[in-house]
Amino acid sequence: MPLTIDNELKIVFSKDFYTKKHILWGRFVDGRIVDASEIASKISSILNEIVHVKTGDVEKRKFTFYTKVSTLGTIYFGKPEESYVKASATSTKVYSAILEKIFKAVSADGKYPVVMEIADDLENPGHIYVNVLPKEYLKIYENINKDIVEHACEITSIPRSLLEDLIRRHSEYGVIAVYKSDKGRKILPPTFKPPKHNIPLLPKTCPIGFIAGYSPNLSKWLVLYYDPVGYYGIECYKVSEDGFKSLWKLKFVEKEELGTYKLVKIEGKLQIEKWMKILNVKVKTGSKLEEVVTKNSFKVEDPNVFSAFFIVPVKRISEEAEECEIYVYSRYWGSPKLIRTNLKTYKEHGLTGLMWIRDVNLTPSMKWLKTGWKVLSRISLITACVLSVLKS
Repeated sequence: MPLTIDNELKIVFSKDFYTKKHILWGRFVDGRIVDASEIASKISSILNEIVHVKTGDVEKRKFTFYTKVSTLGTIYFGKPEESYVKASATSTKVYSAILEKIFKAVSADGKYPVVMEIADDLENPGHIYVNVLPKEYLKIYENINKDIVEHACEITSIPRSLLEDLIRRHSEYGVIAVYKSDKGRKILPPTFKPPKHNIPLLPKTCPIGFIAGYSPNLSKWLVLYYDPVGYYGIECYKVSEDGFKSLWKLKFVEKEELGTYKLVKIEGKLQIEKWMKILNVKVKTGSKLEEVVTKNSFKVEDPNVFSAFFIVPVKRISEEAEECEIYVYSRYWGSPKLIRTNLKTYKEHGLTGLMWIRDVNLTPSMKWLKTGWKVLSRISLITACVLSVLKS
């Protein structure tokens, strides 16, 4: 059905999707999307005042949001056979809170990437569809372009101010926006600004050892590994059906004098691509590390960096695991994450970082996914050193 732009927000769900309890609804067996009190809490935080919620119907499907002095809006959760949600409000901020919580429910609290497809015209769209991607975060672009999605719902009515806000700040709502026209599909850029952090690359910039990696589009990853025992490696991987496929590797060894690393082995068909700006396109056996890695660091705000990670070992837990402190960034996040966790070590050094990043949701939905992210009770000496380097 065509989109109507007026003062009402109405979202019509796919009937099958509306009743998939294992993905969406959890304990809400009657088909409601989210608890209305959760929306009231969100409105309270946005408006910076206490917002109450009440219901007057027996089935508890229609709710009213209000403060001491005024009524802010209402929301109606349709029955399973109706499969729609309808809301009216006096403020775009109230609509924003409602819409964000619906997106949160669609993503199953951040477990699934959500794609908003805007059809026909970006400013005056004829349709807005909301789809869910498979839980393959490293293949989001591939799945979007191949239209490998599950239809969740369609926005059939939306206020003009909310529409403009949604297109302008789609990342903050936890969705990836795609503009669909006769010319094909175009993934709209994220709405967050990258931090001004520099990721160190050479032993002299981080002598304690590290694994660093970045990707321009999540389909390929460049990984750099430094071990203070005298080894430095550069590896390129492609995301495949089975996980990660190694494309090529460069192996450096500390030779002749302390701190001098030379290239001793090239594995695979070496291909330095344009986005690998930190590397020299002319590479040959015997080259010094500084001749191949031409920069001391790479910048997170570089347009070629969609996502990046920097891993510093803290201590060995077992033969197969290490406690590490990890800095990870995604262009869709409002800020990078810094955590301490145990990592399984792999024979191929690059895989130690990549196999961990494979389980991280790098899409906007990550802001709702708390599992696995722990706030450090105290910043260690290593973390303090790493942060000083990253922010330098």
